[in-house]
Amino acid sequence: IILLPTPFHYSSGFDAGLLLGLERRLTMVLEDEFSAKGLLRLLKEDTADFVLGTPAQFSSLCQAVSGAQPPPKAVCLCVQSPGLKAAAAAFSEKFRSILVPVFHSAETGPVAINHSGVLDDDTLVGRPLQGIAVRVTSADGTALPAGFTGEIWLQTASASAAAVPQLPPAIRNVGPLGVTIGRKDGQGWFRTGDVGFMNVANGNLHVSGRQDDLVWVEGRRLALGEVEGCLEAFAFVKHAQVRIVYDEHKGPMVVARVVPISAFRTEDIIEHCARYLAPYKVPRQIEICREL
Repeated sequence: IILLPTPFHYSSGFDAGLLLGLERRLTMVLEDEFSAKGLLRLLKEDTADFVLGTPAQFSSLCQAVSGAQPPPKAVCLCVQSPGLKAAAAAFSEKFRSILVPVFHSAETGPVAINHSGVLDDDTLVGRPLQGIAVRVTSADGTALPAGFTGEIWLQTASASAAAVPQLPPAIRNVGPLGVTIGRKDGQGWFRTGDVGFMNVANGNLHVSGRQDDLVWVEGRRLALGEVEGCLEAFAFVKHAQVRIVYDEHKGPMVVARVVPISAFRTEDIIEHCARYLAPYKVPRQIEICREL
């Protein structure tokens, strides 16, 4: 039995949750709307073997209890995204148990699981799952030995052939081999856009960064450049810079710094962004500054 509090419009909820549950013939417990108290009740019933959630959901769960709780029977899997370390620390304190990070790609589904839980090494994502081959290359596509940092490619039957929506090449970063991020080469190797290395000693995958400006916001991808372009299209903004910050209560948030051409109301630029961007891409905070 697996509990799935994550909505299916999140890629992690759909393919790491629903599709995985169908493929393994698991009984799935679905929630119409996430509720920390509802998840707590289900955990206390001790009927589930697995739970797949996000850092924000597990943080909300921890905030819903006032004191120490008995460790859940279920293995608690957490999508690897901003706020994971804070959620894992709170979960360990309240439930005396670990969150097991799942490294996930929208185009390939689950890639690796770190069975050791959240450690101090932020780059560690764990051993690649069965059926997923990993190679690390230099900028020109030459394969690098284990232990050397480079661009990560995956070969798996689950890799998608296309992405929706199509992102422009400027964002997808066309490489020297003519393969954009999020596509396969002629041998079926999928270019993830992630940067990292394979550990020689234990076969663990480490991910240290990205080749492009795509980031995850609660299971959904966001191109920072897209938001910056939208802000700079506002008549009174000269330059914009966007970043993701993590709030313990609200989860990941889009925060923007802008250099104005002339004075404007913050409400107007938020309304401008809301007109052209999906709701989760709209900046929650706007900082006015003289220079970036």
